[in-house]
Amino acid sequence: MLLIHAKEKEGFNHVNYATTMRQLGRSQFVDHRDPLFRAFLDDLGNQVEVRGLRWLGAQGIANIMHAMADMNMRDDRTSRILFSQVEKHADWLVKEGNPQSIANTVWACVTLEVESPNLFAQVEKHAERFIKEGKPQEISSTVWACAKFEIESPNLFAQVEKHAEPLVKEGNPQSIANTVWACATLRVESPNLFAQVEKHAEQLVKEGNSQNIANTVLACAKLRIKSPKLFSQVEKHANWLVTEGNPQNIANIVWACARLKIKLPNLFAQVEKHADKLLKEDKAEEIAKTVWACARLGIKLPDYFLHVEKYAEQLVKEGNPQAIANTVWGCAKLEIKSPKLFAQVEKHAENTTNFGIESPMAWLKEKLSDAGIKF
Repeated sequence: MLLIHAKEKEGFNHVNYATTMRQLGRSQFVDHRDPLFRAFLDDLGNQVEVRGLRWLGAQGIANIMHAMADMNMRDDRTSRILFSQVEKHADWLVKEGNPQSIANTVWACVTLEVESPNLFAQVEKHAERFIKEGKPQEISSTVWACAKFEIESPNLFAQVEKHAEPLVKEGNPQSIANTVWACATLRVESPNLFAQVEKHAEQLVKEGNSQNIANTVLACAKLRIKSPKLFSQVEKHANWLVTEGNPQNIANIVWACARLKIKLPNLFAQVEKHADKLLKEDKAEEIAKTVWACARLGIKLPDYFLHVEKYAEQLVKEGNPQAIANTVWGCAKLEIKSPKLFAQVEKHAENTTNFGIESPMAWLKEKLSDAGIKF
């Protein structure tokens, strides 16, 4: 492709540039230092500067920006030109583009952490058309982008709520999870949306993976929405959820249960069964979530807490103060003796200087004291 451009660039049109970038974005073997690649990018940037953004068309722009995001080209000259022009011509781009091109463009902005207030403002302005014409995946990608940038888009989310039934009915578990996650992140209450999730809970859990399900129940927990059917399906499928899920997903699911005060015996039994694997792979923050959940629900998992004790040194060294406090609090609350854990806290807390807390040990003692636990 790059050789073709080098030989025939004088005849390249907007479709050729967009198609070449799209193919490069899909490749895993593009060397950004390759002279042919650099020449192609420079030529593309020059063409945009001379001909203007509209020459590429809304779909071509979306394809190029998506490819740039795939290749992590945030600081490249051509990337800066494109993003600057997109922000400048956002009104035209959103009016002319279809939902897929709009979704791909905002996704690229978020992936490369390029803030585009005008672009998101135009999406908000044209939210009704976007939601009516868009597919669930395109809509979920866009509201996810808003949540990532912490952009409140009341009109956009109002349209999501209005069209919740087809979004859930026609969406896949990932698009549904991304949509409810965005609502929870921005604290947008969407009773109709979550009612539809509850209605289709069986299908969602059957067809989803552990991350989709974890993000969905986490969203419910953050917004304090109890979904009995959804959580009963989690309990029913707990075996494969814990077996196939990664530690973060499992920690988020049990945390969601605890926040909503929902006891799922089979789920916690599976956590206990796979304790060694989970503790080996878990980060301190994820272990703290699970310990906190057990304590809040009054569930003792002997083998799990034995492994917490086993990995105490690593947990205290790698954990932040909140994770350490939650872990210690959970053990104390359940009256589980953890001498190694407490010894490691005593050993390392006062010497920890990178947490932004002047006296971590005093902070931890205060947290436990507030909970009525002496340390």
